[in-house]
Amino acid sequence: MSVPDSGFSGEHVELFHRVSDVLTRRIGDGDYAQMLVLDAFNVAWRRAQEDDAEITFSSLLALAMGPAAVLMQDADARPAKHSTAAGVIASLRPHDREILRMVYWDQLSMAELSDFLGCTIGQAGRRLERAYRKAERRMLRLEHSSKREDR
Repeated sequence: MSVPDSGFSGEHVELFHRVSDVLTRRIGDGDYAQMLVLDAFNVAWRRAQEDDAEITFSSLLALAMGPAAVLMQDADARPAKHSTAAGVIASLRPHDREILRMVYWDQLSMAELSDFLGCTIGQAGRRLERAYRKAERRMLRLEHSSKREDR
């Protein structure tokens, strides 16, 4: 599946691909991710016409992630069973896990993250720092426990 020709400007094509890439990494099915993004665009266009609003990356991502939530939870449950970095990330609260993924995996800027979260850039930075520290502490505990088992 690819971007439909009608109604998509160059900026919209870029948004389509960015959001599709994020969802594909999360759910593992590129075609389904693109279908979700097309549905999100339909909703976003209707809202933009009603409210005279702009379609942004974070608003489109939020619309597309809602229907993908169950699949993302299933994908998160798999690595959580292993004592690895992926398991540590998967063991975090969903909100912390998403913040880390959005910044480090999906490469959202702090402005995009703050827009997605609906907060200031400073607050988004503090949320990212807290999530990072939680993951770091869990990684250190994992390393410490594996060293004890090796003795």
